[in-house]
Amino acid sequence: MPMFDLKDIAGVFYEFEACRKAMPAKYIRIVAFDSSHGWESVQLSFIAHRPSEEPGFALERHETRDRNIQYTVRSYAADKPECDRY
Repeated sequence: MPMFDLKDIAGVFYEFEACRKAMPAKYIRIVAFDSSHGWESVQLSFIAHRPSEEPGFALERHETRDRNIQYTVRSYAADKPECDRY
């Protein structure tokens, strides 16, 4: 929800709590912009809410020719059916 020219932080907390209640199992990121230079630039960005259960990632090791080793990052969520991943 864009909130331009905000003077009171209470509006941000209200929107954050409403978003958290509506989507408790999702990530919520807050991004703050500064337009004092005439263009918007990100000044602050952070994850404000994380789901209680995160699928995580696995690191898989692959040996290739000439004794080279390659790594692949794979999400545990990919092991579940598509409708149950997140």
